[in-house]
Amino acid sequence: MRAYGKAASKAVEEAGILEVIKCHEIVVTMPYNLYDKVNNYFQKRELAAKDSQFGEDVTIKFDVPVALCEGIEKDVINLTGAVANIIINKI
Repeated sequence: MRAYGKAASKAVEEAGILEVIKCHEIVVTMPYNLYDKVNNYFQKRELAAKDSQFGEDVTIKFDVPVALCEGIEKDVINLTGAVANIIINKI
């Protein structure tokens, strides 16, 4: 029993602390000519696309920390001249 307790204690110490950040899903739909500009914007902020769909337009989905959503929405509107359609889904 003592060995188990020490092993469990060591495992907890080594596991560390994980920070959980609440996110919303941002869905951006735009014409193809804006894809690189918008995708680069998110990459510079280290927000990787979790899904991309290429049809008549391009739709990209990102999980974004809640605290950043409003600012990112405004940035994408400005970046695309209000052409991109942006939806914020609470997840």
